[in-house]
Amino acid sequence: NRIQYHKRSWKEYAGGQGFTLFYPEGYRQPAAALHTYLLSAKKDFPDNFYVPFPDEVHIFLYPSLLESDESNIGIGTDERRTDFSIISSNNNRIVLPYDGNAAAMISRLKKSLVLLSINNLTGRNNLKSKFIEDRDDWFWRGSAGLVADGWESGDEDRLEQMFLADSLDWEQMLASDSILTGKSFAYFLKQRYRYDVIRQLYYF
Repeated sequence: NRIQYHKRSWKEYAGGQGFTLFYPEGYRQPAAALHTYLLSAKKDFPDNFYVPFPDEVHIFLYPSLLESDESNIGIGTDERRTDFSIISSNNNRIVLPYDGNAAAMISRLKKSLVLLSINNLTGRNNLKSKFIEDRDDWFWRGSAGLVADGWESGDEDRLEQMFLADSLDWEQMLASDSILTGKSFAYFLKQRYRYDVIRQLYYF
């Protein structure tokens, strides 16, 4: 697979166990931050995020969102673009953009790893037609955000603004912000039933 149109020299960050991390020359510092996080997160990933750490995940760090869109990883599937990064369950690959904000990069990585694991658990990988037919995709993406980051004050504000702006029905909510809709529904289930209800749905 060609992973770039810009002419960059790519490096592999050594020392990963269960993952490989590639970064362009000149971006070792954010790659080091990713590597440190991955080593730490891998140990307690199932306890923290309810799903197993994806097997042999391959992460490609791009220096901008614009350049990450040049990758052909995930082309031909409906799972190519998410709010977090580009995720392809074919060979467990994640294309991760870096915009200069290390905390935002780590947040994208967490949600991408959770969503990739969900895709593998639910048999949603490598099936383009199933992705198109699966109308519950909003829930998996939204719940991945909830599992990775929790329900934040900003989420509450955005949801309130959505309702105040328009009198929305369910389909309009999905069209307006499918990720937030899925995240809010997953949060409701967690509050209304059991703290581990999301984990149970992943294994259903």
